[in-house]
Amino acid sequence: MNLNARCRPSPRTLSWGARVGAAAVYEKRGEWTEAINELSEYVRMDCCTHYSDDVVKPKLEELRKKEQEALAARAEGGEGSNG
Repeated sequence: MNLNARCRPSPRTLSWGARVGAAAVYEKRGEWTEAINELSEYVRMDCCTHYSDDVVKPKLEELRKKEQEALAARAEGGEGSNG
């Protein structure tokens, strides 16, 4: 029996992790819309797990607030960032 094959994450799991990682990079860069898009796609793929409910969905709401603040600052002529 090949134990290494059993210990590897599935491609689907890697895809989910890539979404969360990409969202973190976009957030760090202040690209709120892109971060929201990545996390939204994650939630579509994994809607009902504890991680999605307890971590991703609250983070998504936080990013939406940041996006709205950036849009408001831009509308007022400030320095808002929205990727």
